[in-house]
Order: sequence, then C-alpha cells, then structure tokens
Amino acid sequence: MIPKEYLLQEYYKNKRSLAQIGQEVGLSPGTVAYWMNKYGLKRRSVGEGVYCRRNPHEPFHITLSPKQEYLKTVGVALYWCEGLQKTNTTVALTNTNPTMLKLWKAFLLSVCGVKEEKLRVHLYVHRNQDGDALKLYWSQTLQIPLEQFEAVSYTKKICSKPNYWGTVRIAVHNVKLLQQMRQWVQELITAFEEGYA
Repeated sequence: MIPKEYLLQEYYKNKRSLAQIGQEVGLSPGTVAYWMNKYGLKRRSVGEGVYCRRNPHEPFHITLSPKQEYLKTVGVALYWCEGLQKTNTTVALTNTNPTMLKLWKAFLLSVCGVKEEKLRVHLYVHRNQDGDALKLYWSQTLQIPLEQFEAVSYTKKICSKPNYWGTVRIAVHNVKLLQQMRQWVQELITAFEEGYA
C-alpha cells in the first residue's frame, strides 16, 4: 500500500514520475498507477509529464503587487503588438528600441518571476555589421550576460545608418508561460471590448 498523502506530496508537489515513486518505494510504476487510480488522483498527460521532467523546479512564478499590475498591462500589450505569435513553446518580443526591450525584460523578471538565467537573446544584424561588437553592446545595454545570447543572424541588407544597432529578440522557452501570456492577451482584449466597444 502507498499512502495517499505520500502520493500527493511526491507526485503533485515534488513532480516525481510514477517510475521515480515506484523506485523509491520498491514497487512497479503500474502498481503506483493502481494506487493513484484507487485514490481518484488524476495523472499528468504525456505533455505535462515531459514538462515536469524538463522543469523539476518551476522556472517562473507570477506575482502581482499594485505596482506590478501596471507593468503587467504594459508587458502584455507589448507582447500582443510585438511578440512572437506563431510558436507553441516560446514567449518572445523583438524590437530595436533599448527602452522597450528593458521594459520587456523587467516584465518577465518582475511580473512573471522568470529566473534571469532563463532569458535567451537573439540578435539580427545586417551583413556589413560586426555581430560580436553588437552582441557586446546589447549585453551591456540590457545587462544580460553574453552566454545567454544565441547565434547572430545576418540579413542580406547593407546597413547605411550609423546608429542602427540591430534588432533584438528576448525570449523565454516555456510552454506554461506562453499559455499564461495568451490568456492575459485575451483578458486585455475582452476588457477593451467591454469597456470601449
């Protein structure tokens, strides 16, 4: 017999798999599943199981103080306008404006509770620009370490503007955060339609 409280703790809170629990108590995963069913405990889908395996500790945690509510509204609006929409795994915003990118970073860290090391940056520059120098510029401007920058992408265009520093995408690869962002966007649209339409 496996106590219900033990399954609640290990499966839901600690996000352990049936196999891990079975190994701990000396039973097969099938026997653990039997006790889950007996107690009426819902099991994770395959996708949720994969997510838990890859994220044993949740990589983001949403908190909202009154001050953060304002930042949340701005961040969600930015994502709705400038965010990467055609994806199933990533929350990202692409822009050239340093202030807008800093605001997006603040939204991810302060409102969404994303751990800073989870941020990923991709830089898009023209073919006659120095990608490494621009990575360094953006790393210093955004206060994001160079090791969190992905490869630089070069366009076929030639840059003729001396003050063009490339286009930057700041991303977090997390399915649950993407679902939350889509929900927030829908809530923003609904609030607008109900208040102004």
